[in-house]
Amino acid sequence: MVGNTVKKTVLPWTGTGLGFSKKKGTAFFDFGTTRCLATSKGSWTSFALPFAAHAPTPNPSPQREDALGEGNGETVILRTDHIAGGAFVAFGLVVLASSGDLPVGTLSFPGAGMMPKLVAGLLVAFGLLIVLRAGESAPLATVRWEDLPHAARVVAVTAAAVALYQTLGFLLTMALLLFALTFGAERRHPLAAAAFSIGVVALTYLLFVAALKTSLEPGILGF
Repeated sequence: MVGNTVKKTVLPWTGTGLGFSKKKGTAFFDFGTTRCLATSKGSWTSFALPFAAHAPTPNPSPQREDALGEGNGETVILRTDHIAGGAFVAFGLVVLASSGDLPVGTLSFPGAGMMPKLVAGLLVAFGLLIVLRAGESAPLATVRWEDLPHAARVVAVTAAAVALYQTLGFLLTMALLLFALTFGAERRHPLAAAAFSIGVVALTYLLFVAALKTSLEPGILGF
């Protein structure tokens, strides 16, 4: 109030200290739960505020609101593990859908659908875990795309292995795939890459053929 003129500034009432508001030529000065009313003609009056109990209270746990993305107008941040986990879940569901008519069999006599469904189920389960823990990964907007050529090489080698699988068979295809990924994509020493590839394929062959009595794709060489 300056003279008989009501100030134009409007401040919200908080229930403590001094607040100010304007309504139809009157000004309200709030002191705690008491309001002093002033008019443009210079008259004053005061009364208790019946709605003092409705004053806004501070948030007792601002950290909780921030964690939920609320309170500050924040939105959910899309992170790298959201994309990675979602891709694993989607791929696992596709495999489950495409292998639905394959028999599972038993542990002593596994059917053709046991391994695809087992692997697909694990993909879905671990993909969901990755999505649930995505808050620990970097935001997608901060990803640096310098590794894109490396990812393209991995995808190209894998696509070639899929295309040649029935022609070359399991042993040759998997050995070449692992060697190409280890040596070509990861830049490991050629002897170490060859030893790794042969070792993994040999152990896989012993597990499926010798232990589980499951035949693998023979290919044009007959093995």
